[in-house]
Amino acid sequence: MTGIVPSALRIDSGRHHEDMVVGNASPVFSWAIAGSRTLSQAVCRLELACGDTCAWDSGWTVSSEPGLAYAGPPLCSGTRYDVFIQLRDAAGHLGRRVGWSFRTGLFETWPAPWIAPQDDCGDAAMVFAVDLDLAGRRPAWGVLYCCGIGYQQIRINQALVAPQDRLSPAFSAYHKRCYYTVHGGLDQLLTDGSNRLEITVAQGWRRNMGPYLHNKGVPFFGSPQLTAILDIGYADGTTRRIQTGPDWQCRRGPVVSSHLFDGETYDARLEGTSLPAEPCRIVAAPGEAVTMCPQELEPIRVQRKYDPIAVHDVADGTIFDLGQNIAGVCAIHLPPDLPAGLEIRLTHAEELDETGNLYRAPLRGARAEDCYVTGPATGLPVTWSPSFTYHGFRYVKVSGLPYTPERDFLTGLLLYTAIDSASSFRCGSPIANHLQHMVVMTERDNLHSIATDCPQRDERMGWLNDATVRFEELPYNFDAGRLFPKIVRDIADEQEDGAIGCTAPFVYGHRPADPVCSSFLVAAQMSYLHYGNRALLEEAYPALAAWNDCLARQTRDGLVTYSHYGDWAGPQDSCAGDSPRSAVTPGVYMSTGYHYLNDRLLAEFARVLGKEADARSHEQRAEATRQAMLAAWLREDGTMATGSQACQAFALRLGMLPEPLRPAAAARMHQAVLDAGGRLTTGNLCTLYLLEMLAEYGYIDTAWDLITRETYPSWGFMMQNEATTVWERFELKKDPGMNSHCHPMYGAVGKWLYSHIAGIVPVGPGFREVHIRPYFPERLSSAQATVATCRGDVSVHWHKSYGQLRLQVTIPNGMDAWIEAGNIRETVRGGTYRWLL
Repeated sequence: MTGIVPSALRIDSGRHHEDMVVGNASPVFSWAIAGSRTLSQAVCRLELACGDTCAWDSGWTVSSEPGLAYAGPPLCSGTRYDVFIQLRDAAGHLGRRVGWSFRTGLFETWPAPWIAPQDDCGDAAMVFAVDLDLAGRRPAWGVLYCCGIGYQQIRINQALVAPQDRLSPAFSAYHKRCYYTVHGGLDQLLTDGSNRLEITVAQGWRRNMGPYLHNKGVPFFGSPQLTAILDIGYADGTTRRIQTGPDWQCRRGPVVSSHLFDGETYDARLEGTSLPAEPCRIVAAPGEAVTMCPQELEPIRVQRKYDPIAVHDVADGTIFDLGQNIAGVCAIHLPPDLPAGLEIRLTHAEELDETGNLYRAPLRGARAEDCYVTGPATGLPVTWSPSFTYHGFRYVKVSGLPYTPERDFLTGLLLYTAIDSASSFRCGSPIANHLQHMVVMTERDNLHSIATDCPQRDERMGWLNDATVRFEELPYNFDAGRLFPKIVRDIADEQEDGAIGCTAPFVYGHRPADPVCSSFLVAAQMSYLHYGNRALLEEAYPALAAWNDCLARQTRDGLVTYSHYGDWAGPQDSCAGDSPRSAVTPGVYMSTGYHYLNDRLLAEFARVLGKEADARSHEQRAEATRQAMLAAWLREDGTMATGSQACQAFALRLGMLPEPLRPAAAARMHQAVLDAGGRLTTGNLCTLYLLEMLAEYGYIDTAWDLITRETYPSWGFMMQNEATTVWERFELKKDPGMNSHCHPMYGAVGKWLYSHIAGIVPVGPGFREVHIRPYFPERLSSAQATVATCRGDVSVHWHKSYGQLRLQVTIPNGMDAWIEAGNIRETVRGGTYRWLL
């Protein structure tokens, strides 16, 4: 059979994955088209089946768009569905039928009570258990819905449920929204007789009371608690429901201490012992009106493993070097017959001091130490890793062993939300290639159901000021189809009178947040551009508009009156004294510029949603803000405010300058770089904008010099100092306050590699249209990039050789591309195209 076939299924904009959970009873399906880049889809058919029963058949539907909205009866709770799609192309060829499966969440009001131990058990992870006797009846199916906050681990008859998953359910503001995990196929673990369901719950973010957060009054902090439902079905159609209640028991287990920042202690002497159990107590939900949601976001899993590259001894232990800064834990491999009661400690850090020992001051209040206490000898080797914590580290010190361990003693386990994509960038510059590696690894280390700022110290929060540019890079390197909606909801959940917090969930910072936190809108924009998620725009639009209305109330004469961070943490000599705040770019200038940007974005969103009156209102306010900014800060020679690199680049990026002045403003921006000795003075936000505007206004070689610079301040300077992830600051220093060596904000430059060096920019929803406009630095001979989009791979490859510049572009089926390179100005559709420039 020939013809086009569907691939890369998405459900409600989320990429299909193993064990996918869908929380919408009437979902929208979309797909990419494989089999041909030139033959378009003409007709499609989608069938939804539950076992042998057809739940819905769309019939053959005339449509060139690869997607269909489900229009059958509402889907049933906890049910595995198989979806089959078949396509016919415009030439009449019928492609083969392709199938996927998914499971639904619970489509009813959450009925199960919350339970907790009788007494506060401190840092210990508690084991909740219930025994159930199926009285000789073999279940035909079983589904568990489970929410143990902070983190949970589930066993049925001692067998792990979802053994690959770590640190679940997803972190959220528990007093507003809790995510539950959904696990099917449990009939394979249940017997027809006595069964035991055990759920271990550790505190995770439920009680993360490190020194940095002490007495911050976080409303979702509290004692760990659990709610769960186990539904069982039989072949005769009858069902049984078991849910948390006073009949459940609770006891301590071998995880005697677990803390997200401090680490985990596991006492193997307590394995398999019958520690005293007591009945659980019914407790209130963690908030007055908690929304219970199935976790649709991909789980956190061990994604990569790292063997140490070197080992050396210090006075108090042995140091293992993984050769890569990671976020995760270590698995240790112990020989048989070690004596019981040994306390084997694993202490983590990103850096070493001058003596070769761990340098831990940048961890601040995080102890970052795991401990395994050996149990009775069994004659078998033991492998152990912590279950309910993670650390940011490259180096691990092992102590407490009665012998000196070798390199094979431990393995580093990299943990992050499983949203890797097949996107890639490489070019002829080793520095740029290593930078791309650093960007990707830094993101991986900071994706733990939220987009954190750092993985190592007592923070690990979803800071929204950094994210305003970071969220433009993220979808180029990862598939954020499920992550962006969660982030938008995390922010909206904690909104008060329009004001959002500096972090989401709101753990620390200000509310209202710094006005530079346009990341709220950028996340929704990127979800629409990269994944076509119109539903998120519709859902979030009132909250997005309310945030900018909040900022409007904080203006005087059209200018926003406050700033907390601004263009944050630039090179130290561009900052105000020892503060990370910029000394060269006014904070209120940045605040007002983002207020303007918000209204521009809101006007676009309103038009997508058919709200024309709203769109005009946003445009009018944006224009008033623009005029106020120009009146306050524009000079006749094109200088904005102080004329710093950031001031010039930000105004150009916003497109707010009168067109005749833009070349002069760009020249002033370029001169500011030269005046600084060809180095950056920008901070976390405007560094990306500077590179973009240098490229777009004719200074690509200067931008490339900044990217490939190896002296301070630069990414190359980080590399010269052994960086494998992107630092928080450009300086190599011992400041314990702000000295993360794994911080995504300066990784936003990764977006520029794709959007400007490769030239790939989405301009239509869900990459329906793409603009290909690469830039060609004099000192770069080649570049190649692939972006794995929801419509298929977009690839660009250009190469200078034998005195010629050649460009090759591959566009997937169902996408239009505008090519702008050299003298080429062309619109193309799916296929591979080559030009001599």
